Amino acid sequence: MVMTDGTRRRVFRSNNYGNTGPDADGVVYNIVPPSPLREAMIIQVNTDNHIEGHQELAKNVTSELERSLARYSSQITRIEAHFQDANGNRGGANDKRCMLEARLAGEDPIAVTNTADSIEGALIGARDKLARVLDKHVSRQRPPKGRDPFDNVTSL
Repeated sequence: MVMTDGTRRRVFRSNNYGNTGPDADGVVYNIVPPSPLREAMIIQVNTDNHIEGHQELAKNVTSELERSLARYSSQITRIEAHFQDANGNRGGANDKRCMLEARLAGEDPIAVTNTADSIEGALIGARDKLARVLDKHVSRQRPPKGRDPFDNVTSL
């Protein structure tokens, strides 16, 4: 976008899928704004040699996991996503596999796996499973209702 003083201002425009688009003056800006979750949660995407479009897949996976697991971003240090095509070029039903491994600060890693007909379906299923497991894990760490969490704290 060109300002009145002649300088250019970088604008991030995005549709629901995270793709950039042209601004009002027709110039495509491909500037990704800094995510507040990047420092707290690292997302690493790994694929086998049968998965196409690794760069686009990594971008979509990162945005999907950041959006859906944002409430756990303070507890998760890293998420690893592994994608595999079991049948390779032969095709078949439920041959795409997604394994998500979440590493929590000071805890053992939590891993879930899902298979589906497409990579997106495998990711969505694994993401939902991981959210359920994290919900259960985080709720177990909270003190029970009616108990004061500071009962055993002694003053100095």
